Amino acid sequence: MWSAVFDKEERSYFCVAHDVTELNKTNHMKRELTAMATHDLRAPLASLQLTLDLFSKNSYGVLNERGVHRAAQSKATIERLVKLISSFLEIDKMESGVVELNIAEVRLPVLLRNASSLLQSKAEEKALSFKMENCDVTLKCDAQRLTDVFQNLLDNAIKYSPQNGTVKVVAENKKDAVLIKIMDQGPGIPAEKQEIIFEKFKQGNVGVITEKIGTGLGLAICKAVVIAHKGQIGIGNEPGWGAVVWLTLPLA
Repeated sequence: MWSAVFDKEERSYFCVAHDVTELNKTNHMKRELTAMATHDLRAPLASLQLTLDLFSKNSYGVLNERGVHRAAQSKATIERLVKLISSFLEIDKMESGVVELNIAEVRLPVLLRNASSLLQSKAEEKALSFKMENCDVTLKCDAQRLTDVFQNLLDNAIKYSPQNGTVKVVAENKKDAVLIKIMDQGPGIPAEKQEIIFEKFKQGNVGVITEKIGTGLGLAICKAVVIAHKGQIGIGNEPGWGAVVWLTLPLA
């Protein structure tokens, strides 16, 4: 790996070369270990999920109220672990640059509807309204991966929104790209968190409500997917609103 700096006074380039052979070997071993560990964890967790599902359906006898509650809690915990494993695999693929995108022309409203439909029950619990403005555009993207991105971003917006609040998505054409903003009416993101929130295991409002603590990988995956589409992503606060996540994506 080479790095170079030009010194105006000396009118010369100062170059430094680093041998990164061992670093590459270490990264390769890390990826192999991650893949092996996650593969070996998935199988027993899937078996536990199936067993708990059978318990919930009274396949092994009728459970009392406490048993039903405990089975539901355990099932939710396992689902969280499976999601965490999937996130590890996804971010590892993204960082290693081996992900292939299935690019096609897709309408933005379709992506937003598909993502929001998966979160309908969460939104209904808070009586939230969902608005789209100027979103009638066509993107050139991987529909499945961007649906996952929007689902993650909308899920965060719902988590931090107040009761009877509004989540709004606004789009604006920028030459060959579109600027998309996802806005909520929550407490916003502290300035010191805005620079690091897209890093792995970093979160913006962990201290607000304990139950909102997640894996810290969701936004890191969103950033990797957006960058893979040659786009950009960032976060800030909007006057009159709470947090606003913005991203640019290529137009068809």
